Amino acid sequence: MANQVPVKIPAMFYLDRVDRVLPSPAEIRSTKRNVWIDLNDKRTAELLADAEHRVEAGSYPDMPRGLVASARATVKAIKAAQAAASGKG
Repeated sequence: MANQVPVKIPAMFYLDRVDRVLPSPAEIRSTKRNVWIDLNDKRTAELLADAEHRVEAGSYPDMPRGLVASARATVKAIKAAQAAASGKG
């Protein structure tokens, strides 16, 4: 198993996904505002895809702005971690 690569993401989007009972990476650590997940967890890709979908769906009137902002920050954090892990960051 690969070493853990912690990624700090906003708790709001992560907890929304957990509340929807969708596969989510395990928490390494958490605070009220943030959750650290493992970039190498196979469920991180699913979390990223869901976050990207939420960002794209953000123009729908019933989509809470805070959740969209949290999803956007999640995408940014995971992509930055991926770039750093691949040596491009």
